[in-house]
Amino acid sequence: MAMNKGYLRVISSGHYVPDTIISNQDLEQVVDTSDQWIISRTGIKERHLAFCETTSDLAYKAAKNAIDKANYDVN
Repeated sequence: MAMNKGYLRVISSGHYVPDTIISNQDLEQVVDTSDQWIISRTGIKERHLAFCETTSDLAYKAAKNAIDKANYDVN
C-alpha cells in the first residue's frame, strides 16, 4: 500500500486485559480498607492482575487484537 509522506491513518485500535480479576472485597481481606472507601475515592470496583505476563506481553496481545479487528495482512 503506497502512503503519502507525512500521512498517517489509524485503522484500528486494540485492547487486552489479563483474566484474573481482583475485587475491592478481595483487597479487604489483605489490607485495612473497604469497598466503599475505595469506590468513593477512586471509582475503582475491580482491577485485572497479570501473574506471568510482562508489559510487552500485554502490548503484544493488544496489538494483535487491533490487527485482527482490522483484518490487516501482516505478511
